Amino acid sequence: MLMGTVGCGINLIVFTRKNLRKNPCSIYFIAYNVANLGFIYALLLSATMEEGYNIDVSIQSLIICRLRLYTGILFDVLSPFYLILASIDRILVTSQDALVRQKSTRRLALLSVIGGTLFWILFQSHALVLTNIIQVGPNLFVCYFQPVRHWDIIPWDRDFDFFVPKNHKELLERQFPIEQHEMSLYMRPGNLKHGPTKIFPESESKVIPSTRRYPFIDIFYYDENKTHIWDHKQCCHHNISKSVVFPLSIRPLGSLWLPAPRNPFDYFQELHPPLFSHVESECHVRGYAANIMKVMFKPPMIVQCKTLSRMYPFVERTKNNIERLILDGEVLQTMST
Repeated sequence: MLMGTVGCGINLIVFTRKNLRKNPCSIYFIAYNVANLGFIYALLLSATMEEGYNIDVSIQSLIICRLRLYTGILFDVLSPFYLILASIDRILVTSQDALVRQKSTRRLALLSVIGGTLFWILFQSHALVLTNIIQVGPNLFVCYFQPVRHWDIIPWDRDFDFFVPKNHKELLERQFPIEQHEMSLYMRPGNLKHGPTKIFPESESKVIPSTRRYPFIDIFYYDENKTHIWDHKQCCHHNISKSVVFPLSIRPLGSLWLPAPRNPFDYFQELHPPLFSHVESECHVRGYAANIMKVMFKPPMIVQCKTLSRMYPFVERTKNNIERLILDGEVLQTMST
C-alpha cells in the first residue's frame, strides 16, 4: 500500500506539471493514477485491516458493506479503462495519416474520461442494491452479492417436502400454532395412511381448494430401525440406509449453513424409484402448472447440465473434498467438505 501510494503520488506530480497536464495522454494517466489510489484505499486498505488486524467494518454496517464493494469494483474497472484510452490515444498520435493524428485532442480526452467514468458508475450501480451481509458459517459473515446458487433451493414444483421422525408428529402439530410466524399460516394435520401434514398461507386455507393452493409445505413422517429409515407415499417407497444420512453434515443453503445428509449422492441413489440417476451431470425439468397437478408428472426433459453452466451456477467437486460454485467459468465461492 505504501509503495503504491508513493508511486501514484509521484506519477500525479509528474503528469500535472504545467507543460504536461494539457497533453491528452497525460489526462488519461492522471485519471489512471487517481483510480489506482481509489482502489488502494477503497479495497486494499479494508482487506489489510481484515486480514492483518481482524477488523472488518463492512460486516458491521450494510451501508459500509455496499459502499466498500461498489467502490472497489468501480475503481478496479476504471484503472484498465483509462489505460485503454491512453493506448488508443497513442495509436492516434502515431498514425501516418495527419487527419487521424489531429483527433488526439484535449477535448476528446476530457469527454472520454468523463463520459466513460459516468458509464461505469451507472453500470456497476447494481452493487449498491444487490450486496448484502451474508452468513457463510457459524459466527462468520462476509460482505458480498446476495447469492443465487446451486447451493440453494432450485424450483421444481410448487411445494417443499420435509421428512420428520414419526414420533415427532404430535409435538410438531402441537407446537406449530404457538410459534410466531412472519405471515399467517394454516396447518392441516396429516395422517400416516392418507397424506402428509400440509402448511398453507392462511389467506388460501378457506377459499382455495387444497389441490390448488400455492405455495405449501408437505411434511412426511418416516419410521426407522437400527439400519434404515423409510417412508411410504402413494407414488413411491423410500428405504434409505442410515449410514447415508447420519451423522449429518453442515452444508450451505442460500445464506445459511444447515444440517444435511452425510452423503447426498448415495441418498439420491437409494430412492425408489430413483429420481435422478445422474444427478451431477443431468438436469431435469418437467412441465408444470400450479392449478393442474397432473402436468408435473409427465416425463421430464433431460439436458446435460454443462449446457446450462453459462446461465446457472453449478458446483464442481475435486478429489480432495473441495467444492467450487462456478458460473460461466467464474468461481463464486469455495468450500471444503
